[in-house]
Amino acid sequence: MSEKLSFSYFDEFETKRHVFYKLHEYNNLMELLFDKKAEEWGDCKGRAWCGTCRIKIISGTLKEPKSIEETQTLSKINAVEIDPAESKTLETQDRLACQIPINSDLNNILFKIISD
Repeated sequence: MSEKLSFSYFDEFETKRHVFYKLHEYNNLMELLFDKKAEEWGDCKGRAWCGTCRIKIISGTLKEPKSIEETQTLSKINAVEIDPAESKTLETQDRLACQIPINSDLNNILFKIISD
């Protein structure tokens, strides 16, 4: 019997949504949300270049470290949008959904989709 895994998120309209998923059902969080919840994002098709699939972790922790590409993209976005005095704290909460694998780390995570 497979374990029931789920996470919650706030969409761009501040509506809280709950998602059940299976391990490795999709390559990454962006694909899962695009397919199951019709979230329209991912201009660079999951290459961590554009930042359109940016999320902010509200509660929980992801063990998967940020890739160099993800860190660079988030740094560019944060440098423009966030006061430099706060960026170190906020940047650790920001992630790109295209870089988050579908695994058990997502279980019970709560995040918010960051829209422009």
